[in-house]
Amino acid sequence: MMGLVGAGVSASLSLDVMERYKRMVEGGESFWEIVHEPFLARSLNRFQVQAIIKKGLQEVDGSYKALLPLFGISEADYHKFMDFLRHHQLKPMEHT
Repeated sequence: MMGLVGAGVSASLSLDVMERYKRMVEGGESFWEIVHEPFLARSLNRFQVQAIIKKGLQEVDGSYKALLPLFGISEADYHKFMDFLRHHQLKPMEHT
């Protein structure tokens, strides 16, 4: 059963995660509002945030810098973004 759960998670993103991703990428909303704040409020868990980051990295060929405009993050906040990911261990193990 555990293998099936893992396969399901990696095969497709949950509806909530996909909705949040679309709100950033297509709706122009900010990572800070859509992902950061809900994660700190424990409305999103680590695996959900990693799934969003992984999906974004797939879109930009693995470049964290290229995620900035995709996720509505200013260039000035690059280090803040990376520090947040590192501090909370949110960088996906693999992103290709």
